[in-house]
Amino acid sequence: MNTPPRDTLAAATNPWEAAIDAAFDLDRYAPNWDGEGADPVPEQLIRDTVEFLRHGRAMRMSAPDCIYPLADGTVMFEWHGGRGSAISLNLRPGKRAEILTSAPGREPVFEAVTLDLGEEADAATSQASGAARESDPFHTFELAA
Repeated sequence: MNTPPRDTLAAATNPWEAAIDAAFDLDRYAPNWDGEGADPVPEQLIRDTVEFLRHGRAMRMSAPDCIYPLADGTVMFEWHGGRGSAISLNLRPGKRAEILTSAPGREPVFEAVTLDLGEEADAATSQASGAARESDPFHTFELAA
């Protein structure tokens, strides 16, 4: 059974380039890549993934610690902060995303958003990103809700 890599991208010399390379590598997962009927990541979602990463780099976000496909053909990004905090972002078709922020001693925060990666998004910050910063300021997350 093939499983997606969950390598830590932050250890790379240039974590943003490593993340973008990992996004382009998502096309190597053919139908049934996990041996249990997993869907491949659609080409448009790979393009959206690369666009999201390039936007994040331009906005000076922290690069994700890992990027990997899920069995339903969507893409998961993870950021791990100090003291056990984490943000998981599941990118879906149509630039829709589900964001889960968690930190020890706090209730997890879940938010479903549509990403706006245009110029008007530069000043916008989602509620989930605010909750993440409050629980652990290990990075700045710039998304439009």
